[in-house]
Amino acid sequence: MSAIHSAMLAIMTDVAKEGISKSMYNKDQKFNYRGIDAAMNTMAGILIRHKVLILPAYSDVQDKDKPTKSGGSMEYVKVKGQFTFLSVEDGSSVTTVFFGEGCDVSDKSTTKAQSVAFRTALFQTFVIPTMAIDPEADDGHEEAVSPETQALLDEAQAAAETGMTAYKAFWERITKEQRTAIGAEHEAFKKIAAMADEQVPA
Repeated sequence: MSAIHSAMLAIMTDVAKEGISKSMYNKDQKFNYRGIDAAMNTMAGILIRHKVLILPAYSDVQDKDKPTKSGGSMEYVKVKGQFTFLSVEDGSSVTTVFFGEGCDVSDKSTTKAQSVAFRTALFQTFVIPTMAIDPEADDGHEEAVSPETQALLDEAQAAAETGMTAYKAFWERITKEQRTAIGAEHEAFKKIAAMADEQVPA
């Protein structure tokens, strides 16, 4: 196994312990998402620690104008991003390709498209979860999470991403047994809910 493959596995292990929640809020389309800032803030230190560089290159730019409801125009850009993950230990590398799209009424559409491609490259290459998990928890002897518990975790995640009021309502209506089943993630969900509230405009 080359140095880059070993480093990428180590990076996946480290980032799994932190996760990146959907803490950003799109007020226009009303949904939570994981932004480029969160991805870079989480990944920068981990990449440095494991001596991995990311070399991005963008091509196949598609650029066109779209009309807005107000009668103006909005620039729409789609780019193809090629990302080379390079180990400084031996020069070995892995190259991936991801696309990004962005639109803006000013001059930021290309930058937005590049950010989406870069963010997606990080999330999918390193399989970054939306919450912290223990990479060592599944040692082949523990039972997998039941479909019922997983459905409950998904419901809790959705409620938390809406905000603290929704998450508290969810927590209060579930049974004691259900609280026990997802109790290990309770604090993480509360943090997600708090961050969601911070993103909602007053």
